[in-house]
Amino acid sequence: MPKENEQIIIIGAGIGGLVSALLLSKQGLKVTVVERNGYPGGKLRAFSSQEGPIDAGPTVLTLIDVFQEIFTQANLNIFKELDLHKEELLARHYWPDGKCLDLFSTHEKNLSSIEKVFGKIQQLNLISFMEIVRRFLMLLIIRC
Repeated sequence: MPKENEQIIIIGAGIGGLVSALLLSKQGLKVTVVERNGYPGGKLRAFSSQEGPIDAGPTVLTLIDVFQEIFTQANLNIFKELDLHKEELLARHYWPDGKCLDLFSTHEKNLSSIEKVFGKIQQLNLISFMEIVRRFLMLLIIRC
């Protein structure tokens, strides 16, 4: 139970600081968030360019279940609070040599895009790496 006049100070208005402030305030605590920049968001920011805004941090909302749980703990519905919609094209990455890799919401399209930009060998390397990670995760799950 919070003590009367107890104050929580959170340093940084990035996503971690904002989520912490939301959840603590919902528990009845007095919360102050301190941010050195003139705006909240931390790595969730964009820069202007001639072509339009460029995301400088996370570009894709993943692990929607985690965000749903945060909103639920705050007695909010994520789908009522945010205008979310699924995009087929998730990200476009550029390399100095002119290569451009598009990443999509499906595994199959990502593999095709990687093959198109970097070649079949790199696509197969990714498939191999993903299988190693899958096996490693299965071992962790079994041991836990």
